[in-house]
Amino acid sequence: KDTATSAIGAAGTTSVNGTDTAGNVTIDTGIGPSAGCLSEITIAQNYAATPFIDVTPIGQSAGDNIGYYITKSYTGFSICINHPPANTPMSFDYHVIG
Repeated sequence: KDTATSAIGAAGTTSVNGTDTAGNVTIDTGIGPSAGCLSEITIAQNYAATPFIDVTPIGQSAGDNIGYYITKSYTGFSICINHPPANTPMSFDYHVIG
């Protein structure tokens, strides 16, 4: 399950294509995004402890000085950006190891 946060900006969207183990998250910022977590990914089956999560930006728009980082818990993870550009699609691959 993927949820966009208010930091994504007006009319921004986010979607996930994958499983609890691996997949891709697409974030399309809207008007006036702010620094913070833009997309929250909730996994279907919780882990007993916080898993290892590897997130890789795909393409220049996701890797260009945006200052991305993740937060994580046993229920999922969030993709966060320090300098989100407005009206920009970005893509991130993820891999979760529990």
